Amino acid sequence: MGTEWYVARQGETFGPFTPERMSAGVRDGELTHDDLVWCAGMPDWQLASEVPGLWHPSTPRPPSQPIAAAEGLNPENVAVSPIAAEEAMPSLEPDGDKAHRTKHYTVPRVGFAGFIRAHWRGELTLVQAYWGVTFLLTLLVVALSKAFGDWLGQANLSPVVTGIALISFLSFLCAMTIWQLVGVWRSAGNHMKSTGRKGWATIARLAVLLGVLRSVVDFSNVVWPMLSASADLVIGRDNTPAHQLRLLRNGTEVELAGGMPFGTADALRNLLDAAPGVRVVHLNSTGGRVGEGYAIYKIVRDRKLVTYTATNCVSACTIAFLAGSQRYLATKARLGFHSSSFGGLDQKQLPEINAELRHTLASHGAPTWFIDKALSTSAESMWYPDHDELLATKIVTRIVDPGQFGMSGIGDYGNKEELERGLLTIPLYVLIRDNDPDSYKEITRRLAEGVKLGKSAPEVGRDIQAVLVETLPKYLQVAPDVAIQRYYRVRAAQMQHLAASNPRLCVAIEFSEMRTEDFDLRKIVPETLAKEELAALSDVVREAIRSPQRAVTINVSDELTTAIARVSTRIPSAQSVISEPNKYFNDPRTLCAVLLALYAEILNLPSSRSGQILRSFNEPTR
Repeated sequence: MGTEWYVARQGETFGPFTPERMSAGVRDGELTHDDLVWCAGMPDWQLASEVPGLWHPSTPRPPSQPIAAAEGLNPENVAVSPIAAEEAMPSLEPDGDKAHRTKHYTVPRVGFAGFIRAHWRGELTLVQAYWGVTFLLTLLVVALSKAFGDWLGQANLSPVVTGIALISFLSFLCAMTIWQLVGVWRSAGNHMKSTGRKGWATIARLAVLLGVLRSVVDFSNVVWPMLSASADLVIGRDNTPAHQLRLLRNGTEVELAGGMPFGTADALRNLLDAAPGVRVVHLNSTGGRVGEGYAIYKIVRDRKLVTYTATNCVSACTIAFLAGSQRYLATKARLGFHSSSFGGLDQKQLPEINAELRHTLASHGAPTWFIDKALSTSAESMWYPDHDELLATKIVTRIVDPGQFGMSGIGDYGNKEELERGLLTIPLYVLIRDNDPDSYKEITRRLAEGVKLGKSAPEVGRDIQAVLVETLPKYLQVAPDVAIQRYYRVRAAQMQHLAASNPRLCVAIEFSEMRTEDFDLRKIVPETLAKEELAALSDVVREAIRSPQRAVTINVSDELTTAIARVSTRIPSAQSVISEPNKYFNDPRTLCAVLLALYAEILNLPSSRSGQILRSFNEPTR
């Protein structure tokens, strides 16, 4: 006789009962001839009186409850056989006599734990297990996943706690999947045993096998990478490059470079607390943790700081960039966008991973096409919108000259050799390095110091220019005629370019006293003239070293007097202007005109004569 028996009476099922309890029920009259019974191994429900070895003739007394009643059991708390509870089971209707007893059987209500246990054992009907549990579990997983994701995004947990929470949730989902598949498999088996029909049960088991295969693939491609990444959070492993923070321009600007690993936002907050004068945040970062990007976003937004990128700000860095009260991009800088990712998984495997970033971009006015393009880009790739697109979508407020801000985005700004490599791309500095080591040492010292202090490019340029002003005259004093004429022709061309539009700047080229703090010759003359000046200076130094000219064959004073006289015929005040130029600083148009006229007269002389006059301008006694 089987070890677990079930009894069906008047549409309800009771059990399981031990063989001994069943025998006692027969003996005591609690089990009637008309009760249906079933145990594992039986092909179908049978009348109790027809089961061999179970029924012993006796004079039964009419019971009011089945065996469960004798033991004080409530049917609502009794585990139920899924086979007995399945409605309209054809195999239970071999004749009209049985049909009325079996076709209305229903499942008694059970507690939550009982439901979990019943499904795991396969005790639910196939319909309930395959359709009911699957449908309910799908709804549950979707709801829990959304709630968990929302909570995780707002909870501001530490990396360790975040990792533990993710591992716990993923493990729960794995357990639910196994529970679902095993329950359906077992329910299908019990269905075949009880009904003798294999059609729907076989289809259900094939579906389970496909579900197992899909689950294995999903586990390998999605769950395992997420578990691995979560474990990294717990043990503190972070492959994101370290961040770099430094103050610029006397503590009014700060640069964030490198990566954005855990702790970046805290480090920036601490630095800003120590330097309350900061108004601009330079973001030249390769990105990193999205959570750090949002933490920096809040810091920048709450302090109403300006964001600026000198080189590249990509991935999570762009989140922080969006928080700026004004968002500036240097002329050659780029912003790079792509999908968020976790454990190497992006929007393709985790469709909701970009939900928060999508909302953030939309809240800053980005149009749908821009958002779709940015977030559909694989996490392994990068999309760099052009400047027009960034301006049109209001991601960037303005494209600016990098000279407005401290020098940033240099990389290893403390590496003097790296800085020198950039300097030596200009031939003039190669010549100075090779022929005037003391001057070159001072130039590189000022460059390194300026970068370290976060000075702007024009500020560093002025520091270097001060060294050149002291160094170049000794080469100009002995430069060959052709070389020095070339240099002064370029200088005159620069002054001529500025004469009409800004005569004050025209004079500033010749007199440093007229220069303001933001004076930068490269920005006020055409690029071709700026490059030509460097080439001419390089030629002066090279030729002065190779073929120095010291001979004086003319009376320079007489030649200069004659040139000034010719200028005076056109500009009567020329003699006074040249004698005391500082008195004409308030009349830069006249001063600029006289200087240009004088250079024209000298440069029109034969080279042997004009060269000697121009060399004399650089004598210490001038």
